Amino acid sequence: MEKRSSKRKVSGLDVMLISRSLNYKGRIKNFAEDGICISIDTEQNLCQLLEGMLFDVKINVPSGAEIDLLCKVTRTHRQKVGESGNIVGMKIIN
Repeated sequence: MEKRSSKRKVSGLDVMLISRSLNYKGRIKNFAEDGICISIDTEQNLCQLLEGMLFDVKINVPSGAEIDLLCKVTRTHRQKVGESGNIVGMKIIN
């Protein structure tokens, strides 16, 4: 079993992943100092979302502000039938 380098915090903030012509809407499942786990809406095609790709991640916080992060895809995981969303693990670059 993989041991995480930092504690995870649960979240439910809405996000937008943007990379050139690719845009994905999602919600943060959890985050840490160096990474985030995002649930991507199920109707979106994740075929073009590949490990190593860079995305601008725009996070909408409750105050109405937007946080921009540069992140790299570290893993993708399709949920089982009946479960909502597909999971994307990302490393925060900046």
